[in-house]
Amino acid sequence: EASLGLGEGGQSNSKSRRREFDDVLDEIGQGGWQLPLIAILCSGNLAGSMQLTALTFVIPCAAAELELRDEETSTIQAVQFLGCILGSTVLGPLSDQKGRKAMYVVCLSIMAFFGLMTSFSQSGLTLIISQMAVGFGHGGKIACFSYLPEAIPSRQRGLVCMLASTTWGIGSILIASTAWIFLSMYGWRFLMVVTSSLALVSLFLILTLPESPRWLLSKGWNVKAANALKLLALKNGVTLDEALELKDHLPIDINSDPIQDNNIKHSQTAAKAFMTLLSKPLWWTTALFSIMAMSCGACYIGLISLIARIFEESIGGLPACTFRYSDILISASAESSFTFFSSFWIEHGRRWTQFVCFGLYSAPVIMLGFTDSSHPDLLLRLVLFSFSARGCISAACNANWIASQEQYPTNVRATSGSLFYVLSCLGASVSSYLVYTGVPVMIVCVSLASFGAASALCALFTKETAGLHLIDNAVEMTHEEGDQYPSESTAAGYQAIVLSSHKR
Repeated sequence: EASLGLGEGGQSNSKSRRREFDDVLDEIGQGGWQLPLIAILCSGNLAGSMQLTALTFVIPCAAAELELRDEETSTIQAVQFLGCILGSTVLGPLSDQKGRKAMYVVCLSIMAFFGLMTSFSQSGLTLIISQMAVGFGHGGKIACFSYLPEAIPSRQRGLVCMLASTTWGIGSILIASTAWIFLSMYGWRFLMVVTSSLALVSLFLILTLPESPRWLLSKGWNVKAANALKLLALKNGVTLDEALELKDHLPIDINSDPIQDNNIKHSQTAAKAFMTLLSKPLWWTTALFSIMAMSCGACYIGLISLIARIFEESIGGLPACTFRYSDILISASAESSFTFFSSFWIEHGRRWTQFVCFGLYSAPVIMLGFTDSSHPDLLLRLVLFSFSARGCISAACNANWIASQEQYPTNVRATSGSLFYVLSCLGASVSSYLVYTGVPVMIVCVSLASFGAASALCALFTKETAGLHLIDNAVEMTHEEGDQYPSESTAAGYQAIVLSSHKR
């Protein structure tokens, strides 16, 4: 207990030299360290948004140029979803085991290489393979984005993460603008080169960042984490105590030397990491966020697909590789604008932000179902409803991502992101099926609104995490010699640390 910085009975000793990670992070504050980190991670998110959204323009143009069959064209989008699911499942747990930075580098490398490979495709098969690989990298990158909330002080975490999330909507606007200007002149291959080049730039930039100090701490490398914080604090103009020691959130031997690195080797596999999410302390949280993750995918992709279908019915079909860029830009601008304004509210509560955004999404979606898309005088109303719905669901999904990242300990945080991203892809597949199989628009709208309402209800039952410290490790840990539960004394000490880490 003494080595853990605890008093008698496992109570926290306020005079202990060992400090909570979040207390040190709050002292360092927001500044010269986090700004480059935010910019670099956002550039990767921007690249991912542009690469995936570019497929909207690439598929029709590539199909016309390469004379692809209908089944090949439909397969391209499907395999990209499959790649996202596989990438998130494989690379997410690896991010918890090998590090945030390492896996982010791997993901961006895959996205850049196979994105460029797409631009050289001469057949439907190479296009399918390359886009599946791009999806694989993107799926892992989503999970590796856990780096961002781990580096932001608790008081600004929600605001900063929401503002960073606007880059996804900005990417949609940029790719639409790029296609509007260059697609007719240079073709779809140029579009893929542009998006892949951005991923390549992000790859080189990420190499300049250090590994997440919080992840280092979760692995038992206390001294490395403390030294990293000291160096990063200097970039913010803050000098930390040279004798800084961080509280260890691992159930270590109480007789071990607290100053030395523990170098605990986790035998945690991907399967075991996923099972941790279903363990007794976390299963209810996982169930709620699983429902909301599926709803996010269904509501977001379903709405985008529905908007395309409604406008096609209202204005008639367009020639191959021709798009109504003005409508696309208006719709895409809703994502970044709504997320931006929501960022100033999210620090007042994660639950209510999700509840309001999911709830507000349902209303305009229902109105879309009641609006006659064949009537030309109602086109403005369709644009207004689609703009409102897309903005609300974008803000809701981003708030949901932030809240979910704050619910889980560091050693399974990226794994939880993987699980929820996989579920969102499954939800997206369901809603896409509803839209493209000829189901009446009203039924589709009611289904999407129901998903939104269910998520709003689930949000009310989640734990509020605004302003709270992140949890740095799960109760059940593994030692090098095999799976063991901590002793009673160590478990009591760990419990006291976890409770103290939840203070504001």
